Amino acid sequence: MGGFLAAIFMRGIPVLQIPTTLLAQVDAAIGGKTGVNLAIGKNLIGSFHQPMAVLIDPGLLGTLPEREYRAGLWEIVKAGVIHEPALFRYLAERSAAVLGREHHAEDRIIADSVRMKAEVVSADEREGDLRRILNFRPHLRPRPGGRDPVHPLFCTARPSPGACGPRSTWPK
Repeated sequence: MGGFLAAIFMRGIPVLQIPTTLLAQVDAAIGGKTGVNLAIGKNLIGSFHQPMAVLIDPGLLGTLPEREYRAGLWEIVKAGVIHEPALFRYLAERSAAVLGREHHAEDRIIADSVRMKAEVVSADEREGDLRRILNFRPHLRPRPGGRDPVHPLFCTARPSPGACGPRSTWPK
């Protein structure tokens, strides 16, 4: 909301982004895309307004609920899938450190994800072509036989039905 107001007030005023969730640090604060959700749809009113700076402090994530943390991890996994194979490999090989919120792992995955998004947005600021890859939303499906096909990194607030087992087993 703050970014959108900065974009429209007096035809744009400087704004500084200080994201406090993992999802905001690796996605919402990067790229200058601002918007307001309406009852009939998401981001139907919006603008592109680049912030003066984005100040990211991974230390703010220490009190983040597990469910919110994993929502940010999903965005990082997506960055690895669509544009950063080394990040995807790191997530697979170091999943215990990532899920354990070890500082070196958080620093690495945040930096890699932000760099990827900044490169894409720099090449296509207004979502004309390349930036559309950031809208990639894979659909996870359970394997035949009902076995859980999904790594724990993927089980967030709204996985595909059945992909992460019963809702009672999802991270809180």
